[in-house]
Amino acid sequence: MLDILFLVLLWCAFRGKNWARWFIAVWTLFEVCFSPLAWVRFLHTSSTFGAVWFWFDWFLDIIALFALFHTSSNLWFRAHKLPPNKSLQATAAGPASCD
Repeated sequence: MLDILFLVLLWCAFRGKNWARWFIAVWTLFEVCFSPLAWVRFLHTSSTFGAVWFWFDWFLDIIALFALFHTSSNLWFRAHKLPPNKSLQATAAGPASCD
């Protein structure tokens, strides 16, 4: 059930909804902070592959969190707030007008 909710949030973020980006960031930060605590509990029952996969997934979550707020990502989310014919960058004729 949580996976479906997360997929819906990703879909909303892909469609330019900034609130979804912040919700994903909080969710991921919570997961990154508390998943090592859960790992200690299952440390003795997991295989070596399970351990490598857990820390690899944890590392990818941190990278994704940084990518979600990278400069290019911020520009992309701002571009989705603009009306369809507006652009963040100036055109050859000059800067975009504020009609």
